[in-house]
Amino acid sequence: MEIGQKCIKTKGRKAGLQCKVVSEVKNGRVMIEGKNIKKKECNVMHLFPLKETEKKQ
Repeated sequence: MEIGQKCIKTKGRKAGLQCKVVSEVKNGRVMIEGKNIKKKECNVMHLFPLKETEKKQ
């Protein structure tokens, strides 16, 4: 996964919501945030990547 990659959470209370990868963390985890998701660390196995990416301005 790369920074700016849009994803859908597949596990947890926020399952089904869209988010984006903000930064990479080690050990298969990334930092995510979204409209209804606070910035937090998440396992990449709990994310479904979309083809879209959001570019930083």
